[in-house]
Amino acid sequence: MRLTYFTALLGAGLLLGASAASASTMSVRYGNGPQTIFADGQFEVSGTTNSVSFNGNIDSYAQWIHGSFSAPSGDRMTRGTYLNAERDPFKTGRAPGADAGYTGSGCNEVWGDFTVRQIAHNDAGELTMLDATMNRACGPGGEPLTVVIKWKAPAYQFSMQQGDAPMKTYLGNTSDMALYGTRQYAQYGVSGQRDDWYISMQAPTGGSFKVRNYAVGNPDATHAGFGISGNGYYCGVPTGTLTVNGVRYDAAGNMTGLNAVFVGSCGGWPYKVVIRHYM
Repeated sequence: MRLTYFTALLGAGLLLGASAASASTMSVRYGNGPQTIFADGQFEVSGTTNSVSFNGNIDSYAQWIHGSFSAPSGDRMTRGTYLNAERDPFKTGRAPGADAGYTGSGCNEVWGDFTVRQIAHNDAGELTMLDATMNRACGPGGEPLTVVIKWKAPAYQFSMQQGDAPMKTYLGNTSDMALYGTRQYAQYGVSGQRDDWYISMQAPTGGSFKVRNYAVGNPDATHAGFGISGNGYYCGVPTGTLTVNGVRYDAAGNMTGLNAVFVGSCGGWPYKVVIRHYM
C-alpha cells in the first residue's frame, strides 16, 4: 500500500522541501534564560551542501549572535540529527561541527548537536532553505545555547492521536509528507517513525474547501468526507468536525497548502488529526 499510494503522491511533485513562501525567524536561548527572537531582516543565513553559517544582531549589536554547524567532512548535510559535534571548524575525525558566540558567550571547546528538519540547495550547492536546531555547550553537561533557525522554510507537521494514546507528531527530520488535491478533494500521505498514514478529504457536494468548520460524515451537501488509513487500519467514514484554518491553491486550482484539524471518532475510537503543510 505504501509503495503505490505514497509514491503516487510524491510523483505529483509535492515533495518535502518544495518551495513555498514563509516567514523567517531565529530564536536563541542560553540555559534557562529568556528567549531572544531575531526577526526576518535581523539575521542572515548562508551555507553550502556541507555547512551552515548564521549571524544576527538587534539594536546595533546590543544582542548579537554568530555561529555555524557542519556535517562530517565531505558529507552532504541532509535531514536528520547529528550528535557529538565538536567546535567548528576545529573538529576531529568524522565528528560534525557546531559553534556559536552569543552576546559575549563563547567556548574554546564545544560539546554539541544539531537537528535538520528541512534543508534545500540550488544547483550551485548554495543553501536556499533551512529549518534546524543547534545546541552548543562549553563542556559536557554545560549550559546549552540553543539556536532555532527557520529560514525560508515552510511548515510541515502531522500529528495523530488515537483513543487514549498520546499524540504522536511527525516532523521533517523523521518523515516524508505529500499533499495532492483540488478545491473539492485532497489526499495527504505521511511516512516515518515506522508508520504510514493516509488521509483523504472531500468537500460537501457542490462546494470547495475554505476556511471554516465542516461536519464530517457521509459526504453530501452538508457533510465533508474524511478518511483515515494506514498501518493495517482503515476508517472510511468517521464522524466529527473538520476545521480548515488555512488552505492555498495555485492558479489551476490545485491545493498546495493546508492547515486543518479533525476531531471525531471512528468505530468507537476517538481521533484527533492535525495537518500543517506549507501554512
